[in-house]
Amino acid sequence: MSALPGNTYHHIQISGNARVLLGNAVGQVTESTFAARADYVGQYANSSLRPVTNYVPRPRLHQKIKEQLHDQKNNDGRDYTRVLVVYGLGGAGKSQLVLQYIQEYRRDYMAVFWIEAGSKETIERDYVQIYQLLYGRQADIGQAIVKVEEAVPAVKRWFQGREGRWLVVLDSADTIDNNQHRSYIDLKYFMPDALGVHVIITSRSSTAKEITQLEAVEVAEMEALEATELFKRSAKIKEAGQKILEEIGVIVKELGYLALAITLAGLYISVTPRLQSNIGRYLPEYRQRRRVLLQRRPKQHMHRYEESVLSTWEVSYEAITLDNPAAARLLIIRKS
Repeated sequence: MSALPGNTYHHIQISGNARVLLGNAVGQVTESTFAARADYVGQYANSSLRPVTNYVPRPRLHQKIKEQLHDQKNNDGRDYTRVLVVYGLGGAGKSQLVLQYIQEYRRDYMAVFWIEAGSKETIERDYVQIYQLLYGRQADIGQAIVKVEEAVPAVKRWFQGREGRWLVVLDSADTIDNNQHRSYIDLKYFMPDALGVHVIITSRSSTAKEITQLEAVEVAEMEALEATELFKRSAKIKEAGQKILEEIGVIVKELGYLALAITLAGLYISVTPRLQSNIGRYLPEYRQRRRVLLQRRPKQHMHRYEESVLSTWEVSYEAITLDNPAAARLLIIRKS
């Protein structure tokens, strides 16, 4: 799908010489007309490249990513293309884990490109925008639409022969299993293949592991202490005695130790006074709403997130919408 006509988009200067490109790309651009930028150092993303403020580090998983990307070079000293898959259930915290890796090792990469690969529309939009960013071309209203068929190969070729390391993240690449489905995305078509390029793919699909020979990083349940800390941060509990810690332990266990469910539960408690004073009231309410949810939603619609995430989402979203509509909209945007 091509980019949408009739829109312009803008550069925003931020710290660290990074540039974020926003909007829909328009304008006909070819490599023969515009020379590729040789000096691009920065980052591309349509959203923040920082973990959420209540993020709790997951050292074991973080180390797996670091060992296979940051610490590796081949025997000949050359840094070949490395593709790492980070997979797991929706709401497990895959994207946040990768964002933490970026935050820690950003300076070791010449640039970072965060591509939203959840749909054809978003992955093609991002490649067109990166194309214009790398070739230094700003679109003018009335010019021909940039073709994805031109943008993707040009972006991939841009990396050829460049010094240093470059990081490309294909986030939420979930529709990669059935090539007969209209939403299917052929990831290999979009993946750069050049020296020094590291590619991280986040996906709910376990078959994504077959894309690479590197050991995939599975993001599943949080460890108990990590889950407890995330709940405390989300619920804004600064001090917790033994009784409260025990109650939190019961809650996070019932939520399956899933990061998104725990975050939503904590947010709900943080805006609900009657629960702030007694978090033991949360689980009975959660269980009741879960029964209602499961009665009216067929199981085939539960494939994206675990039942605990869906139930917690419904309970939390209603409360947060009443208290802070802007925060509720943010939850919708960042829930993956």
